[in-house]
Amino acid sequence: MTTAFAALRAPERALALFIAALLALDVALGLRSAARVDLPAYGGMIVAGCCVVALGLVLRGRGWSRLGLSLPAFGLYVVYGAAIALACYLRLPAPGAPIDPLLAAFDARIGFSWPRYVESFAAWPQLAKALGVVYASSLVQLCGVMFLLNADRARLDRFMFTGLISCTLTCAIWAAFPSAGPSSLHALPAGLSDQLGLIVDDRYGAAAREMIVNGPSVISPWTDRGLVAFPSFHTVMALLAVWFLRGKGWIFAAALALNAAMLPAILLHGGHYLTDMIGGAATFMVSLALAERTVSALERASRSAGRSVGAARRQEPERPTR
Repeated sequence: MTTAFAALRAPERALALFIAALLALDVALGLRSAARVDLPAYGGMIVAGCCVVALGLVLRGRGWSRLGLSLPAFGLYVVYGAAIALACYLRLPAPGAPIDPLLAAFDARIGFSWPRYVESFAAWPQLAKALGVVYASSLVQLCGVMFLLNADRARLDRFMFTGLISCTLTCAIWAAFPSAGPSSLHALPAGLSDQLGLIVDDRYGAAAREMIVNGPSVISPWTDRGLVAFPSFHTVMALLAVWFLRGKGWIFAAALALNAAMLPAILLHGGHYLTDMIGGAATFMVSLALAERTVSALERASRSAGRSVGAARRQEPERPTR
């Protein structure tokens, strides 16, 4: 374990240390939670992620530089995903009431109504279902970005840190000010959800609100559902994909088109307030700036350490030869 940690690059080590701290938080929260955690499932995800990191380091040592860069990134994200999901669920029940009425009031002030928006798709059910496919592509897109950036170490590091910071910030805001989305406040016309193939509908929203208020009885990746409404992490993921694929020619153009369609999909299938998306965009911009500062500092520290090691080696006295 120590050897594998030492083989990581400085940014990767920083990410690994943060994830380890998050797992320690999970243990602390788990000790005070009444929920039963599916430890084999979450443990399996963590072990699988660590194995992917190890495979990447082996390939890196054998000269497979591209896979040696992207596989550790992917593995770290798998472990982080399990850790942050556990933290969100173990934090429940929320200590305060959901802020949905406040978010709904803000949406009304800027002229957006989620029920009317959903009902407007009743005449175009096939378009609604196509947007569902777009909405479900977010995580696949992020995995693709990791492998598309495997020849650009600096950009991959910034992508990783922006994603981790933004997700952590999103979950921290939601933990302090929980919300379940407009689907928890509004009942849709009978049959409309099935007609449009909604991923998040009023039944989903009611169940999410119930979990926020009363807490889960069982926490498992096989049955867990997305809970975070404000800020919208799907908005963050869309911006992540587009921002970090700049300069990639037709790939960037495809990502831009896909995530332009993601915007209406988030409102329709994510059960989000428009305010959630504004919050998601702000979260992304703050995280991008923080990631740039963090990675730049790690790069400077790494270069300084490299120069110090080189200077120390040059100052070593030569051993006499026989």
